[in-house]
Amino acid sequence: MRPCKNFTGGGTAIPNLSPCSNPNCNFAHIVKCHKRLQTASQATPCPKVCIQAEPSIQIFTASHDGAWRVWDASNNFTKVHEEKVGSKVNTVVVEGGWLFVGYDNVYDSTMQDGGAGGEGGSKATCFTVGQIMGYPLSPSGPGIPFHIAPMARYASAQSITSIVASGTGNDCVVVATGCDGMGRVWKIANGAWSCASVLSGHVRDVTGLAISGGHLWSCSTDCQIRIWDMGQGQCSHVIQAAKGQGQGQGDGHKGPVTCLEGFTMQGENYVVSGSLDGTVKIWDGKATLQATESQGQGVLSMASLEDTGSNMVLVIGLEKGNIMVRHLPSFMNLFTLDARYTFGHSGPVRSVVKGPSNTFYTTGEDGIVLVWQLVANIAGMIQG
Repeated sequence: MRPCKNFTGGGTAIPNLSPCSNPNCNFAHIVKCHKRLQTASQATPCPKVCIQAEPSIQIFTASHDGAWRVWDASNNFTKVHEEKVGSKVNTVVVEGGWLFVGYDNVYDSTMQDGGAGGEGGSKATCFTVGQIMGYPLSPSGPGIPFHIAPMARYASAQSITSIVASGTGNDCVVVATGCDGMGRVWKIANGAWSCASVLSGHVRDVTGLAISGGHLWSCSTDCQIRIWDMGQGQCSHVIQAAKGQGQGQGDGHKGPVTCLEGFTMQGENYVVSGSLDGTVKIWDGKATLQATESQGQGVLSMASLEDTGSNMVLVIGLEKGNIMVRHLPSFMNLFTLDARYTFGHSGPVRSVVKGPSNTFYTTGEDGIVLVWQLVANIAGMIQG
C-alpha cells in the first residue's frame, strides 16, 4: 500500500497542503503525521528521541548542537526546557522515573583527578569521554553524574552510544555502552550512581541494547550480537557474524549490527536485530534465527507497536531516510514512508520510539522529529 500524502501530512505536518477529502482516493488512509518538529535552530543531527507518556506526553530530544530539550505535546509541542551541556548529546532515555542523558565531555589529563569538563589543558592533553547524567523525574531533581571511580569522573572512556534501564526509583539498574566496546552496569546507592560490573566482549562500538526474558542483548559494529546473564554479569551466548555471502554461512549479519528491539508474542520473547547489511532478523529467546528479511538499504533503528487492530508491527528507520512498516512476525511489508512520495526524513533515520495510542516518533540526521499515528487495521486490510 502507498499512503496518501495529503491524508498523511496535509494540514498538520505540512500546513500548506490540504487534507485529503476524497472518499474514493486511490491511496491508503492509514497513517497520520501530526507534527514536524525542528529540534534545533540549525539542521544538526538529532540522534535520539524518547517520551514520557504520563501524566502528559513530553518529548525528550538529544542533539549534536550540545543540548537536550523537552517538548510538551499537550501544548502544541512547545519547548518547555533546554539544557546545554557544551558537547554532542548522543542519547536520551526515560525509564523507571528517571531521565538518562548520555553526552560527550572533555577529560583534562592535566587535572589531578582527571576530571571531566576541564578546560585548563591543551589539545594534546584533553580528550573526549562519555558522560551520563541521571535526572529524577517524579519528583524532579538535579542531575546525578555517573562516575567510573572517584578519580575517573566520567562514565566511559569514549562516547556513550546506548542506555537501557529496568526497575524504578532507587531500584533502577542501568546498562550503558560506548564506542570503547564496553558495557557497564550501574546502580544507585546513597544518592550516587556507581559502576557495579563491567561487560567485556565487543571489540568495536556497541550500537544497541535490548532487555528480553531477563537477559541483556547487545549489538555492535563488530558485526556480532551478544547475550548477557545479568545476574552473573557474563556473556552467555554470541551470535557471530556470517562468514560469507552464500547460503549456509551462519545465521548472523554480514555487516555492522546497528539496533535491537525486543517484543513478546503469545507469551514468547523475541528480539529483532537490524544491520547495515540491509537485513532485519528475528531471534527467539534461545537465540535461534526465526526469519530474515532484506530492506534494500542499511537499517539504523526500530520499534515495535500495534496498529488499531492490535496487530504487531515493526517500524524500521533506514539509512536513506525511508521508514518501512512490516507485520510481525511474518515480516510482510505493509507500507513505506518516503519523503519523495508521501512524507518523511531527508536523511538517515537514527531513532524510532513507540508512543501511546498507536503512535511512534522518528528522528535523524535532518534534526527533525516526526510524530506519527497508525489510524487503521493495516495488517488486517492486507491479510483480508
